[in-house]
Amino acid sequence: MASSKSDDDSDDFDDVEIEDDVCEVFCEEEIELDQMEEEDDDPDDIRVENEDSGEFMTGNEEEESEDGPIIEVVKEGDGAAEKISIFDMKKLHYQKIVQGATIGGYRLMREMDNPRIVKNVIVSDGVTNYGTKFVFCGLCKTVYSRGGGAVTPHVRKCLEMKREEDEKNHKKNQLSPKTVVEEKRILTGLISEFIVASGSAILLVDSLPFQKLLRGVVNIHSYMTKDHFNIIMPKRKVIRESMQKNVEMCMKLVYARIKPKIINKFASFSADFGRNHHDFFCLKVSYIETIVDKKTGDKSWKLIILPLAINVCNESSKNSDLVAKLCLQEIQKMNDLDVDLSDFLFTADGAAYMRKCGDSHFLKYVRCSAHLSNILAQHTINPYANSGLPQYVLDHLKKIESIITDCNNLVKKIKNRFSIKMLLPHRVDNYVETRWLSNLMVLRSISKNIDALAKHKDSFDEQGKQLILKLISNTPMIENTIETLAEFDEICIYFQQDDVTIHAVLPTMIGLIIHFQRKAQLLDDTTRCLGESAVNSLLHNIQDISEFHCLAYLLDPQRVEVQENINSLNIQLDVEKEAKKALQKISQILNLEPTKTPTKPRASNENGLMAKFLKREEQTETLEDEFQIFLATKSRLSLHHFWPQNMTTFPKLTLVAKKLFGAVASEASTERSFSLLKNTYRNNRRRLKTTFLEKLLVAHEIEKSTKC
Repeated sequence: MASSKSDDDSDDFDDVEIEDDVCEVFCEEEIELDQMEEEDDDPDDIRVENEDSGEFMTGNEEEESEDGPIIEVVKEGDGAAEKISIFDMKKLHYQKIVQGATIGGYRLMREMDNPRIVKNVIVSDGVTNYGTKFVFCGLCKTVYSRGGGAVTPHVRKCLEMKREEDEKNHKKNQLSPKTVVEEKRILTGLISEFIVASGSAILLVDSLPFQKLLRGVVNIHSYMTKDHFNIIMPKRKVIRESMQKNVEMCMKLVYARIKPKIINKFASFSADFGRNHHDFFCLKVSYIETIVDKKTGDKSWKLIILPLAINVCNESSKNSDLVAKLCLQEIQKMNDLDVDLSDFLFTADGAAYMRKCGDSHFLKYVRCSAHLSNILAQHTINPYANSGLPQYVLDHLKKIESIITDCNNLVKKIKNRFSIKMLLPHRVDNYVETRWLSNLMVLRSISKNIDALAKHKDSFDEQGKQLILKLISNTPMIENTIETLAEFDEICIYFQQDDVTIHAVLPTMIGLIIHFQRKAQLLDDTTRCLGESAVNSLLHNIQDISEFHCLAYLLDPQRVEVQENINSLNIQLDVEKEAKKALQKISQILNLEPTKTPTKPRASNENGLMAKFLKREEQTETLEDEFQIFLATKSRLSLHHFWPQNMTTFPKLTLVAKKLFGAVASEASTERSFSLLKNTYRNNRRRLKTTFLEKLLVAHEIEKSTKC
């Protein structure tokens, strides 16, 4: 039974709110309000609210505890009532008893997820639960005495307050028709942009976790009920229509940016074929765009690469005429734009039909430098048939090739045994034919895990053990091979960057030849043989250096002189002579007349004798003159800053540089498009119409690279 205190101590008996993190309260049974009204406990056990002070009092003051009011506990089992002083309410209120803490061996408990409003309060000593004559209000989290009719009015009051609060919130969150339309439009646009950019399936809209995520994001700054959110959440059909509009808009913006560059003949093209359920043809346009710094006003050039088409190509065979036809079809889609492909440079891989297309239909074929780096590495290990290398070099290269084969076989065994793969500290990469320098990745995998493989060699079969022992004995050869191939890998990664133009190809090729010539003089057999083979491979592919590579190299104000090295290598290449050939071709395309620019006419008052003495005649040069003056110019500025800042000094040559530096050094960008294709055109999206898929792929890549 609960005892009371005097009026002087009434401040200690205010309504006690029990917080969620203070104690546990379990509900044994829901207490019906009607039943509580019918209960007629001893008045001494009734805890009522004092009308004057608003404090909770009990009718029995004879059993007042020094520690505060006593909670009467009915001990289970024998049915005998026992009064146990567990803890006083003011301690619970002021000391914030934490969940699970005990006082006198007992603790108050509640059920965390019980939805009922009024519950019986029980206490526990950790073993047995004991009932009390107190109840817990789930609305205001206050403990009351069970009997005497005090709970019913309180609960009704709490329910009324809750009802008023709910109505207030409902009116506050009521969405007008105008609000619904606006919120739905915004959410539809965001979802469609996300799906286009991420390549996700439209089915994502129906995903409950995705909808829950969106609702959580919407409610970060303002609360919205689930019903209201369901009203503004767009359906799949609406998202599809919005995506189609976004894709069409992206295509129009791409055409608007590309078309002027093609008309003015400052664009260049790159293309490639790839396969993912279908054969796809990817065509990209690159050009130079002038950027103005908003803070300083300085101008600079930036190489822009935009996808023009990623289309399904169902042709059974590929040839140069087909590639040219596909390129023209995509260009003519821009309001029937009619162009001559021979005015543009064409960058592609080393496929024969690509090479022929570039030389026959375009201004010039530019070989992909990243792809070339991979070819150079391959033929360093496996030389050309007519290489002319000494026999001892060929024999040693066969040993290296055998080691690489053993590494590939061991990787296959590791991949087939998950338990073995988990024992290795580093990831194991297998050989992929279409991946550049894939053999290098295999060698690195084995080298990093060689100690772990030696430790766990007994986990392999007999063939696997022999492979491991052989590779351990040839570890120095593996390390030296990795070192050589890694240098080609560094070059390949450099040319995969989207801002690298063809100006870097010539000095890189000459520099590599000099570098590997020095390596061929070292004492280590593996390094020496690989160096000789690398030089042979580089000299074999030097023929892919065109006159446009030479001109681009000379138009770089930070260039390093290479003509002396070229002469020392006995390479028949006159860089300046070849550059002048390219200069003449571009001059004809851009209609840059070889005659001198007319002198600017002077005003009548400037024709006097003093004007002649004081004012220098305006310089007029031909394109050839500008080129010779530039060759004598030294500058620390990069080409992207030099040319836009010196346009008045070299007006014609700047136009030549702008066209030339618009050509990319590699078609790595198209290779990345096929990687995006794999993420977009997955098995769960095979139902997409190819016409929509082609536009979606272009929009997807634009969202990835630039903000359309």
